[in-house]
Amino acid sequence: MASSAEINAQRNRVFDVGREPLKMLLPICGYEDAPLVSLEKAVKPLLTILPDLKYHAHIAKRESAEKPANGLTRDESAAIILYSMEGESREKSLYYTLNSILRSENRSKLEPWFLYLKLFMSGLTRLPSARQFVYRGVKMDLSKRYKKGDVFVWWAFSSCSASLEALENEDFLGRTGRRTLFTIDCDNGKDISQHVYYQLEKEILLPAASQFEVVASLEPADGFHIIQLKEIQPKVDLLHPVSIILKSNTEPLSVTKQDTQNMVPNLMSSKVGHLKIVEQPTNTTVQQSDASKPTELLLIPTESKFKLELPRSDSILNITTKSQWTESAITIAGGYGKGNGLNQLNKPCGIYVDDDHTVFIADTDNHRIVEWQIGKKTGKIVAGGNGAGNRIDQLNQPTNVVLDNETNSLIICDCGNQRVLRWPRRHQASGEILIGNINCCGLAIDVHGFLYVSDTRKDEVKRFRIGESRGTKVAGSAGRGDNLNQLNWPTHIFVDRDQSVYVADTWNHRVMKWMKDAKEGIIVAGGRIEGNAPCQLSGPKGIFVDQSGTVYVADGGNHRVMLWYNGATQGEMIVGENIRGQQANRLADPEALSFDKYGNLYIVDWGNHRIQRFSLEK
Repeated sequence: MASSAEINAQRNRVFDVGREPLKMLLPICGYEDAPLVSLEKAVKPLLTILPDLKYHAHIAKRESAEKPANGLTRDESAAIILYSMEGESREKSLYYTLNSILRSENRSKLEPWFLYLKLFMSGLTRLPSARQFVYRGVKMDLSKRYKKGDVFVWWAFSSCSASLEALENEDFLGRTGRRTLFTIDCDNGKDISQHVYYQLEKEILLPAASQFEVVASLEPADGFHIIQLKEIQPKVDLLHPVSIILKSNTEPLSVTKQDTQNMVPNLMSSKVGHLKIVEQPTNTTVQQSDASKPTELLLIPTESKFKLELPRSDSILNITTKSQWTESAITIAGGYGKGNGLNQLNKPCGIYVDDDHTVFIADTDNHRIVEWQIGKKTGKIVAGGNGAGNRIDQLNQPTNVVLDNETNSLIICDCGNQRVLRWPRRHQASGEILIGNINCCGLAIDVHGFLYVSDTRKDEVKRFRIGESRGTKVAGSAGRGDNLNQLNWPTHIFVDRDQSVYVADTWNHRVMKWMKDAKEGIIVAGGRIEGNAPCQLSGPKGIFVDQSGTVYVADGGNHRVMLWYNGATQGEMIVGENIRGQQANRLADPEALSFDKYGNLYIVDWGNHRIQRFSLEK
């Protein structure tokens, strides 16, 4: 079952028809001459308009497939995914802001959008066009604005449904009240359903500056109007076309003769303006790295000792840093592709390792918590699993889970519902709400039983007594930013015995330590500009800290795990190799990490939908 957020996102785009100006504006042009760049570069000019776009773009890039459908590059697919994403409000969403500017008479407002629009249109143009009937509607009477014989232009991109039955759903048009349904005979509809953030009903996107003629206007029932439209070709290009380059400028692409034969008919069938195909030199293949070569593992050179301290446990393991973890991992959960089977995971985000070799996994996009015994091929659902929703027996994209031994219950960060739940292990039918109205991401419990929760909306971490809804701020105190008293999208957290809070300050690309009662934090890892050098991090997520203050970081954007000694100015890579991959010695956007009492390292391999264990070598 689709969540309310998923339904609202698509409904807002489909219902956007009421904002069309229905008057002739200047053509949309200029963007077609912009360079084709990565999504990250394409959104930079827009950050003053939509500050959260940087984070949404990162998520969209992660959501995009390694080899997207329809021959799109990863950046082109991610640009379409980004368009489909809903912000904190409709007004803060990219699609809403872009479409508002496309409807504006002032074409100069479009200039900051040129890089993004070029990438977005490049992706749309690669999608095949087909003549079909699509549907769009709004809960208002628009019949007086659309008379039979009228010719007009919809200047914004138009989201439509391929299913009339879908619009009859109460979440969309419904069957009562004032409604206007547009049935559209289109030639240029683009099926973007394989490149959207929320995959619900099949969504067809009509290009900006599409021109239509009203064929008929009917009122089959009181208050219900049907307006039949036919797409027609304008006499001039109202949306200037983009040039398609068979080899992408944004990431390497291997093109075979068969690929070209499959790609060109799709490109030629496109009617987004007049398509131009630019021929490139024939050397369009790229050499692939030899996956059979073993990964070189960076070893820790010193012989100093440190201690691993398990959360909420008195079990402390002494090992020396002469020890090393195995070069290749064993998959202990998932690993059978993305899915909802009991042997599968779907973009897991959090993990808790219990002392008895049981792991609890926040199986995020399956909206459930899974318990997995080491050595078993399948897991057991212990919370959620009833589809995405906000009922007390449902979860919506849980991102973290910890075990509260005192009550034998799971504490769950139910991110999509903006709440923290306690879910008893004995009676697994439903949970109870501990904290509401919080954009939670990370959880931790200290040795005194206090609960710590990170809030990505308020950019802070709070401490709670379990069972109480009012907490005390312990990290982040001055809003979003990169000063020492600020955080920028805090995700995973760790609390040591002194109640110092370590925070993965994700979009500042650093890990911060906030000592108890401190007014500002200390940078303990990263903190310079984003990068993959030993002194840099890229979107750090999971963290773990041993008793000597050594910090272990899941360096998500660099697909590696880093170790930073207490006071060090740079880290050392212990797992991964800065390259995304599916092999046993590689990771894809590692999201979280933990250790068992034997020193084995567990990593949530988000992009590969699996949990990896790198064993400690004696």
